Amino acid sequence: MLWDLLEYTVNDKKEGIKKCFDNLLKHSGFKWNISMCLYWVKPNEYISLDTNNREYLNAKGISVFDEKELSADNYFKLLEEVKEKMGNGQLEEKDIPSFSYNAWRYYNLKK
Repeated sequence: MLWDLLEYTVNDKKEGIKKCFDNLLKHSGFKWNISMCLYWVKPNEYISLDTNNREYLNAKGISVFDEKELSADNYFKLLEEVKEKMGNGQLEEKDIPSFSYNAWRYYNLKK
């Protein structure tokens, strides 16, 4: 399934990505890290929902759903919201890699 996810991501097959995403969630060990896989493959397209980014999103007023609500549909809705807010200036970051970097800084400077 991970290879399928990779193939669908590289080839921009959103429905395939969603199917793999939800199927992977049925297996032990797969949660937020699925979004990290998407980010690693296409960092300008997909946001990782790692601890840093989830905390930073919440600090920026973008509510991240609970882990028990993790699904492809919820992930893509959140991703659309983030991209929309980047596009209209509600977020200072203009791209996902910049957002991830600022999230890392925010999270690590709080320690």
